[in-house]
Amino acid sequence: MGDEFLANPAVRKLTFTGSTEVGKRLAQGAAGQIKRVSLELGGHAPFIVFPDADPKHAARGAALVKFLNTGQACISPNRIFVHRSLAGPFLEVLRERVSRLKAGNGLEEGITIGPLIDEGALTKMDLHVSDAVGKGARMVVGGERLTGEKYDAGTFLAPTVLADVTPEMLIYREETFAPIAPGHPVRRRG
Repeated sequence: MGDEFLANPAVRKLTFTGSTEVGKRLAQGAAGQIKRVSLELGGHAPFIVFPDADPKHAARGAALVKFLNTGQACISPNRIFVHRSLAGPFLEVLRERVSRLKAGNGLEEGITIGPLIDEGALTKMDLHVSDAVGKGARMVVGGERLTGEKYDAGTFLAPTVLADVTPEMLIYREETFAPIAPGHPVRRRG
C-alpha cells in the first residue's frame, strides 16, 4: 500500500505513525516527488513522577496508560521516572494493580491483557526483560511468556513491572511495545 501512496501523483502528502525503519523508507520514497511528509516515529514516551506527586494516584494512572491495549499503543509510556522518595509506595501500588491484570482471549469475560502482535514482538520483549534483569533491574512482577492451553495459540507476555532500570539497558533505550512497565528511580538535580 505504501508504494501506491508514494507513486500516485494524486497523493500530495503522507502521514505515518509507526516504526523509524518504515518512516525512513516512506520519507526517501516521498522525496522523489517532493511530497510533504509528517512522521511520528519510534515513540519513547516518559511517565514522570515528581517528588510532590501522590505516589498512589500516579501509580494508578501509570497502570492505566501503560497497559492500555496490552502496551501496544503509541501513547503508552516506555520509561517511568519516579523520584526516589516515592519509589517504594509507587511500585507497591503499581505491582498490586498489574498483578490483578488477566491475560487471555479478549472475547472472554474478565480478560484485561491480550497477546502481543506477533512472535517477533514477543522475542524482542523477552530480550528486553532478560537484558534488564541481567544488568541489575529488579523483577517486581511478571516477566515471562505465558504458556499452556489457553495461551499457546497466541503470543502472551505476563504483565510486567521492572524496577531499577538504568540507561545501559535495552528497555531504557528502545521502544517497548508491550505490557512492560520499566521503572527508573531518579533524584532531583541542581
